[in-house]
Amino acid sequence: MWRTILLLGVALTFAGCKELDESELSGVKGFIMRNNLMCTIKQSTDTSEIMQKISFIGVRTDKPKVLISGQKGLSSITARMRKIFETSDTVTLQLIEAGTGGVETFVIDKKSGKFARATAGSLSGVYASASLGTCE
Repeated sequence: MWRTILLLGVALTFAGCKELDESELSGVKGFIMRNNLMCTIKQSTDTSEIMQKISFIGVRTDKPKVLISGQKGLSSITARMRKIFETSDTVTLQLIEAGTGGVETFVIDKKSGKFARATAGSLSGVYASASLGTCE
């Protein structure tokens, strides 16, 4: 638990290197929170992630999954996630990468379709990024 919080803190610290502005994202008009969502990264501290597609499968279940589309010749991946927090307004999903201990945490606004993503880990050195996007 503390390791996850520490890694997220590192990610958010590095994310400050490039300012992300949530006010520039317009929510999806008429957004309805569904069990399966297709999302697009609109802003990121890692510019190679912009316009990347992310699908959430089984968000309303106890065993949600994420499908992250491949970019720059990389394969797409599907992974099981943990639902670590949920209210009537927000759901927080987290992926802990088995091989590296890296984390990807997504916070989805259930009313507007906006989401935030924090990524941190250690693969050929420590890395961190933060992203904002919208879901449909």
